[in-house]
Amino acid sequence: NSISKLSEEQLAGVTSQVKGLAGEIGKMPLDLAKGLYDIASSGFQAEEGMTVLRASARGAKAGLSETATAARALTGVLNAYGKSAKDSEAVMDVMFKTVDRGVITFDELAQSLGGVVSTAASSGVSIEEVGAAIATLTKAGNQAPEAIVALNNALLQIISPSKEAMDVARGLGLEWLAAGHGAAELKGVGLEGVMQQIGIATGGNIEVMAKLFPEI
Repeated sequence: NSISKLSEEQLAGVTSQVKGLAGEIGKMPLDLAKGLYDIASSGFQAEEGMTVLRASARGAKAGLSETATAARALTGVLNAYGKSAKDSEAVMDVMFKTVDRGVITFDELAQSLGGVVSTAASSGVSIEEVGAAIATLTKAGNQAPEAIVALNNALLQIISPSKEAMDVARGLGLEWLAAGHGAAELKGVGLEGVMQQIGIATGGNIEVMAKLFPEI
């Protein structure tokens, strides 16, 4: 309440809702309260906070995780993409589809997702494409934390390539990358479209790709 600054009556109402949600979902009230603390700290108050808490609790229950862990991941995505509380369920569904399609636990995803969402959001890459990329990378044998770091670094190389990478891109006919217009290209054709262009231009040659994405 030091964050939410509710009246005693309002706080009692929140307490009642948390206890009710605990019985409905099957999570301990204290677990939900810890999640609600992180949610309130992230700027989601009152009914919006309860909407986010419900989605977080559902995710934590199904993913065998703590509500606070799910809440931090969910609010991180919502804030990075400028989404509202009403988008909570849709974002949580994307997270679960990522776990379903990839080789990654919900806990691993929730704890690591913050390492890429800010870059992705600012680059115009949707959370759906982020999830698809993580699923693809982990299914190919990459460990979850390394996959997310690699994805973030790849996005950074696309939106802010080195001079050496720009020279290589120019030789490959990737003029948008050579001109430093990677962010615009990502927003235009998406991450999949960008990677397809790079794959075609390099002929799938890993050594050439390594010049565009050094140390990744």
